[in-house]
Amino acid sequence: MSLENNNEFADAVENENDSTEIIQQEIELEQAFVPANLADLLAHATNLQVEVTDITQLYHKLKKLKPFLDEFLESEKSFALDKFIAEGGEIDDFEFKPAPETAQLELHFKQTREKFTKQQAQLVAQKDTNLKVKQDILHKMRVLLDSEEDNLSNSKFKTLQQEWKASGTVAQAQVQELWASYNALVNRFYNNRSIFFELKELDRKKNLEAKMELCIKAEALQAETSVPVALKELNDIHQEYKQLGPVPQEQQEEIWQRLKAATDVVYANKRQYEEQIKATYADNLKLKKELIPQIQALDSFDSDSIQEWNKQSEKVFALKDQWSKIGPVDKEKASGTDKQFWAAFKSFFAKKEAFYKQLDALRNANQLKKETLIEQASALLQSEDIEQAINTVKRLQSDWKKIGPTPKKINEQVFLKFKTICDAIFDKKRVEQASKEVEFKQNLATKIALCDKLEAIKAASATTETVTALMEAWEGIGFVPASELTALSKRFNDGLDKLITTLNIEESEKVKLKLFAEIGLVKNSPDAKNIVAKKEQSIKRKIKELQEEADLLTNNLAFFAKSKNADALKKDIEDKVALMNQEVNIYQEQLKVINQAFN
Repeated sequence: MSLENNNEFADAVENENDSTEIIQQEIELEQAFVPANLADLLAHATNLQVEVTDITQLYHKLKKLKPFLDEFLESEKSFALDKFIAEGGEIDDFEFKPAPETAQLELHFKQTREKFTKQQAQLVAQKDTNLKVKQDILHKMRVLLDSEEDNLSNSKFKTLQQEWKASGTVAQAQVQELWASYNALVNRFYNNRSIFFELKELDRKKNLEAKMELCIKAEALQAETSVPVALKELNDIHQEYKQLGPVPQEQQEEIWQRLKAATDVVYANKRQYEEQIKATYADNLKLKKELIPQIQALDSFDSDSIQEWNKQSEKVFALKDQWSKIGPVDKEKASGTDKQFWAAFKSFFAKKEAFYKQLDALRNANQLKKETLIEQASALLQSEDIEQAINTVKRLQSDWKKIGPTPKKINEQVFLKFKTICDAIFDKKRVEQASKEVEFKQNLATKIALCDKLEAIKAASATTETVTALMEAWEGIGFVPASELTALSKRFNDGLDKLITTLNIEESEKVKLKLFAEIGLVKNSPDAKNIVAKKEQSIKRKIKELQEEADLLTNNLAFFAKSKNADALKKDIEDKVALMNQEVNIYQEQLKVINQAFN
């Protein structure tokens, strides 16, 4: 049985795509590179482009970095959006501007992807070209075999074999058929050329030596630690082995079994390597499944606090970072796990977005409320009653504090508008007060002059009309500074009291006049009603006490017997009752004074 027709040989040579897949798996299981930020990621990608010359490996290594870029962008975007909204921005107005490193990384990815795609296209085109070249060589071999033999036939055939060897690889689908045709033509050539048997045997010995060297190279691959590298080199060895001609018949099986044994070792390592990958995938899947309940628990979060939402967002992003760092899993088993994790992730941020929309609606409602207060405050600018306006403004300011925030972009503008109106009203009050202070100082000087005049009046020339005129003059002057009011009022009151005491009138009239003066001094004060009310109650209480005592004495007169001593006692009681009634009359006159002062 010839080596070239041995199906076992063809089955032992793996498709070159196998080594590409192993390269991808090895890259996935490399020590995880976790960039700290975009600058770190850019530096790593730039170094890879310098260090990795194989475009296929470079493409797969950069492809593994792409998710980090996506995560950084998503994290930056979410952070920028949270900050924008926390500052009062609206989601519809948000515009995300990526960091400068993003464009450089995208350029690295794009250039490498284009080179890889171009390389793959070139490989496909080259394989098509190689197919045509091999088919042309096979045609020339057939023509040579069908022609009459000569001394140059062997040389021509060897040349065609060299051309076949140099023609390169073809698509896997054509390999089996091409090699079957080529081996058949080679066997036919050597079988039909008995006159060149010695030459053929010599050639087979040389082929044997070359194949033994290939076996040595294949056996050395047992020490190669990188399975993808070993597979690639083994593929190259098998390709070269196939392109060599036949070996002596008696050693054909032996040399093939030697290569097959070395091949089996490499593929045993491959199977062990794939088992390790499966175990790593299983461990990664277990870790990812442990994160799902944690993110699902955060998905049920709800709050009306921006700060709390931001804290929960940090926890969600932390889980997402853990998820990304875990590593790959079996794609067939990962789909359900991925869906659960990312569904909870997206659901959380959908709720967060709904919260911000609700917050925007609340802030818009607050804006309308504050604009209403601004309108009310503006109307007060036209008010002539400044005291009432001030009180109303204070109430509006209190209401303003209770409303809550408005959209950030107009919050300061609305507040400044309200504050400007309030300040204008308070300024109006301050202007009025400043004007009053001037007037109060003038009144103070006038009242001090009146006190001087009062204290200078001689008792002999004073009359009731003098006192009344002084009181009327005092009441007509107006307000004085509060700090001077008590002392000045006491001075005037003491002066009046002293003057009234010296008047040549009935004592009851003096009392009435003093009361009239006392009421006159307090009736324009803020607490005048309370003061007078207390005075009035005090007088009424005294009248009541006197009347009750007089009634009691009058009732007791009926119990006195007719005797000389009884008559004297009765006369004494009647005199007391008369005095009490006189005192009641005096107090009643005082009540009339109070009523006259406030009517």
